[in-house]
Formats: sequence, C-alpha cells, structure tokens
Amino acid sequence: MYFTFIGIILARPGSYKTVILNLLRQWYCIFYTDNFSRKAFQSHMMGATEEVLNKIDMLPKIKNKHFLTPELAPIFTTDGEELLASLGIITRIADGHGLATDSGTHGHREYGDTMFVWTGAAVDVPYKVYKLLGNLGFKIYFFRLPYAEKNEDELLEDTRRTFDQKKSNIESALYDYLGWFEIGPNLIYDEQSDLPKMRWDYDREYSDNDNGNNNKQSLRWIVKLAQLLAHLRRTAQTWTPEGDDQGQGSDYGFSVTQPEDPRRAIEVLKSLARGHALSMGRNFITLEDIPIVVKTVLSTAIIDRVGLLRLLIAKNGTLVTSEIMDALKVARKTALRTMKELWAVGLIDMKDDTSIVYTKRIILKEEFQWLLNEDFQKLLEGFEPVDNRAFMKAPKVLPADKQASANKCRTIDSGSLVER
Repeated sequence: MYFTFIGIILARPGSYKTVILNLLRQWYCIFYTDNFSRKAFQSHMMGATEEVLNKIDMLPKIKNKHFLTPELAPIFTTDGEELLASLGIITRIADGHGLATDSGTHGHREYGDTMFVWTGAAVDVPYKVYKLLGNLGFKIYFFRLPYAEKNEDELLEDTRRTFDQKKSNIESALYDYLGWFEIGPNLIYDEQSDLPKMRWDYDREYSDNDNGNNNKQSLRWIVKLAQLLAHLRRTAQTWTPEGDDQGQGSDYGFSVTQPEDPRRAIEVLKSLARGHALSMGRNFITLEDIPIVVKTVLSTAIIDRVGLLRLLIAKNGTLVTSEIMDALKVARKTALRTMKELWAVGLIDMKDDTSIVYTKRIILKEEFQWLLNEDFQKLLEGFEPVDNRAFMKAPKVLPADKQASANKCRTIDSGSLVER
C-alpha cells in the first residue's frame, strides 16, 4: 500500500525555508511553483479546448515527481468556502488516485492514479486548518524547524563565509549524493513510473536480531507514534456550561471527533523513516530512523496540545492546574479548558484534587506511559516544537467599497473563475 507524502516545513520568516526547497529545484524529477490555485490541478477554464486543458493542468505535471511549493500561506490563510475547497482538493489527491471533477463548461474530466511527493513551507498553521482537516481527513504532515537565537559572536562567525558560498557547497554535495544514489547497484528501474526504485530488504527490517539490533522494535515505535498522533489530531471543542461563566471548578462541556484509523499514518510514517534510511545508505529501517518520525508527529499535532503534553512528560505524567498556569502563563479558566481538551481526545485521565479548591489533576493514560520511558527521551533528542504563530501575517481585508469593486471584475460560471 502506498500513499502520497505531503510534508510542510514550518518556520519563522528568514529561516531559509525557501532556500532549503530551492536546493532541489534543478533536479530532473522536480516540479516547482511559487504560487498556484486549487483549480490549477485540473482546470475547467471557459473557452479552452480539451487539448489546451491537458497542457495546462498541473496534476499530470506532478505525477511521479517531487512537487515543491515554497510558500503555502496564501492557501492556509484564506477563509470560509475557499479554504475548505482547497483543503478538499489536497486531501483528495493525497490518496494518489488522481482526481475527477465535473462542470457545466467541460463536463467530466478525470486523471487516474497520480503518485507524487509534495514538500512545501509556511510560517505556521492556523487552528481553522486543523479543524477542517479533522473533518476532511488528516493527510498533511508538518515539521517544525528548531530555532535558536544567535549571539553577536555567532553572527560574526557566520560572516566568515558568504551565504552564496555556503549554499553552493551544500548544493554541490546534495547533487553529488543524488547522482551516486541513482547509479547504485540496488536500484531497480520501474517501467510504470519511469523512475529508479530501491530494492528493499524487508526481511532485515522485520528482524528481531540483526547484528544485535532489533529492527522490528523500530517499526513498533512507528505504530506507537501513529496511535499517539491519532489522538493528538482529534478535533475537540470545549465550552463553559450555562451558569458557570467563570469556569471555576466545573466540568467543561465538550464534543470530539472519533480518532482516525492509525493504519494510514503508520504507512506514511514508515515511508518517512525509509526515506531517512536511504539517506543514510541503508535499505532497511533501524532505530536511527525513528527520531525524524518522532519530531514529525509532534510537529504535526496542534501546537498548544503538544505543549501541554511535553509539560506532562516533564512532570513524570501528572500535573495540577496551578502548574499549567505557571508553566504556560495562562489563566485558570484557560488551563482548565486545555486540560479538559486533552482528556476529551483520550490522552489523560482527569480528577478533582481535593487538597486545593478548584484544582484538577491530570494523569497520562496507561497506554501512553511509554512517553515517560528513557528510550523515548533518547529518540526525542531534546526536540521542542517551535510556535511561530506570532509571525503569521493576517490576510488583508479590503474595505467594503473596494471589495465590491473587486467582485465586479470577476465572472463566475458553473465550473470556472475567470479573471477579467
């Protein structure tokens, strides 16, 4: 079973997200674009012939390619129906089975199986995106780049080599690696995709004893992490019960979606680990490939939820309200609401702490106690997901008179949006 992998790098402005993606831009199996609309995947443009549409459609252009998009903020920061429509298209093509759409302009248009890998970048992800993905199906993964402030001496040291020199050295090493990789003796040419593929050592990957290494345990970690992610990505809403405006000591009302089936996430995370294994010169997964999976899982979940989980781990699996208030710098009402949300998604048990009025205690559920183990801490490698939401640009809202003028410049038919 194979799924398209969509991975989005999250980092603050000026952290070289675009530079990272541009390093691969000239490789032969890359499709790169700075900007696109959801209708670019499969167009129903009025007045265009089928031949023209086939040439401008983006979906066949990314088939069996690495699709690079350095800035996804224009998609993530749109509102309402447009955001829902864009995420709906992305969710559909992420299955790898292409796309079929209908309109009154061109009728039925369809592309079959379309596998690709998509890497994009953004500053951060608004909560509304997580909420919509919870309803559509989570098929996008994120990776939060670490950030550390540099002091004056470190910044001065960076000036010893110019940016262009450093970029050129990295680019040269990268293309040298890719060139040697593609002439490797273990590669098999796949006629269907017209791409070389690695011959995988499944027996060694599932081995209980490979030169003293338990590679099968690596796969067990992936299963555990996929199960954790299924809970972290559940959509939960809480509210103050009627008559308790202060939220002091009362249970919050809540609604929560069912956890996703972890099997798809297992396959996607396994593919990510295999990609790391290939970069290290192996055709089987070991424990060395699991840290990137851990970091991806913690980057993909809602940042507030992960922050509380990390605090819970640091406190050996148990917290009271006041500790959350102090650590996260939030009011009691917010702390109680956050605790209730983590309980609703199935990660903790929660009970009243009778020693202090209006205080509750949360305890990590038994099935997630492995998060406290030393082995997991080694795989975590001290990773702390960085919250970049303060650096997100709010979408521009036009004044009413200008918005009305802009609307007059657009003609909408049953299947297309044509700019005049």
